[in-house]
Amino acid sequence: MNPFEGENKRKHQRFTATNLRIILKDDKNYRGEKIKDISLGGVFIRMENPSPVGTILTVTLDPKLGLGEIKLEGEVVWSSTKEGDADKGIGVKFRVIPDRVEEKLTKFFKTLKKV
Repeated sequence: MNPFEGENKRKHQRFTATNLRIILKDDKNYRGEKIKDISLGGVFIRMENPSPVGTILTVTLDPKLGLGEIKLEGEVVWSSTKEGDADKGIGVKFRVIPDRVEEKLTKFFKTLKKV
């Protein structure tokens, strides 16, 4: 079962952000990816070669958003590698969001559509 299914599993409202690009960094690589949705709790990232559950990543939001540089550390808590799966990718739970970043994200989310 997908741990992200059902509103009772979520603490934060999700927002659609299908055109939002991010940079992911793990212990080996940097790579650009696109996200499906984002919240103050985490992000779903579509990717061809999903990272395994437990991987620690740094998620950097596209600086073109006008939010300044926002880097958040997260952990992969869900991963789908099935071929043909529309949601092939990873669910990343943010570890800590500093107050100043939370304020910026909250303002930015007001420009996005709720999931």
